[in-house]
Amino acid sequence: MLFRSLLTNACTLGFLGAATTYSLVPVKVKAQAAALIHNLVRKSSVVEQSNMKIELLPALSDNYMYLVIDVDSKEAAIVDPVEPIKVIEAVRKHGVRLTTVLTTHHHWDHAGGNEKMVRLMPGLKVYGGDDRVDALTKKVTHSNTLKVGSLTVKCLFTPCHTTGHICYYVTKENSTEPPAVFTGIYLCCVTY
Repeated sequence: MLFRSLLTNACTLGFLGAATTYSLVPVKVKAQAAALIHNLVRKSSVVEQSNMKIELLPALSDNYMYLVIDVDSKEAAIVDPVEPIKVIEAVRKHGVRLTTVLTTHHHWDHAGGNEKMVRLMPGLKVYGGDDRVDALTKKVTHSNTLKVGSLTVKCLFTPCHTTGHICYYVTKENSTEPPAVFTGIYLCCVTY
């Protein structure tokens, strides 16, 4: 019922345009309504391999967070945890031990939940490539590696969207399964 009401109101306001009632609605309310509608439609999904499980968690109106789980050790990392409560719910659902925050860049819609994550789950290691990353405990650079259980995370310095942007390349030694790369907003064109 709430979804139908929000959708109807959003459609009605959209047809009215900026010159009428829609312009009277505060921007923050518009953004919150859009985020709520979008998140009601988007559901989390899980990608499973024999060595690694990744849950894609919708965040805000158009972002994703990624819970990366080492299947063997049940140790996990979260990429860009902008909505900490959703992260904690996913951690509990999977019965894993969250040890690591991987932050792609310092913008609020990616790093904005770091401080709350650390408050809610003391002892987390927070990685990022820029001193502006909230709650940073370890600044990383190109080719640094770290472990999440038996998974290896290689840091790739990709200073395009922001000057300290890091992508995370996750593999498991001796695995024949494909790796995972977490890019944040990074887009790249490669020519050969």
